[in-house]
Amino acid sequence: MNSYTMTEWMAFFYIYCFLGWCIESTIVSVTHRKVVNRGFLTGPILPLYGLGAVVMLVSTIWVREQLVLVYIFGVIGPTILEYVTGAIMEAVFKIRYWDYSDKKFNIYGYICLKSSLFWGVLSILLVEFVHQYVEIAIAQIPIQKLQIGILAVTVLFMVDVADAFKKAFDMQKWLDYATQIRSELNELTLWATEFK
Repeated sequence: MNSYTMTEWMAFFYIYCFLGWCIESTIVSVTHRKVVNRGFLTGPILPLYGLGAVVMLVSTIWVREQLVLVYIFGVIGPTILEYVTGAIMEAVFKIRYWDYSDKKFNIYGYICLKSSLFWGVLSILLVEFVHQYVEIAIAQIPIQKLQIGILAVTVLFMVDVADAFKKAFDMQKWLDYATQIRSELNELTLWATEFK
């Protein structure tokens, strides 16, 4: 792996966002026996996977010749990312997008040992097999065309993210309103019971 430009890192991010969406949506769709669009965005993209792949590459780029270290750093980096992302998303949206609470050796349901060990396996697959082909494919695209493509995808991505945040906050307002109404109804019910 060479040192990459910011444009190449962005290309890697979007490619792995899309590949992650394909894999997870396929697994969940097969499991539920219906088509499921995974993630909180409308488009075919899961930012956690893109960010996870970038974190795996950054975490392991300096030890890529030593498979054991690729695995170890491939466990550590993405696990930290998964924990922080899960905690932030729950704090912001008041919804858990994944929950490992039923798994052994979990921390607050954001991460678990099984998932973390799997991140290590994915890191090896990414570094040893997948990324070299992605790297070659990106290198074939003239830099100006790549920059224009990245700019276009970034604009679409930002619009999708803004829309997802708006919907999530609108939904949170409705949930807060529903909770308030339920509380008021409970108070009325208690008052009516005491009045009788």
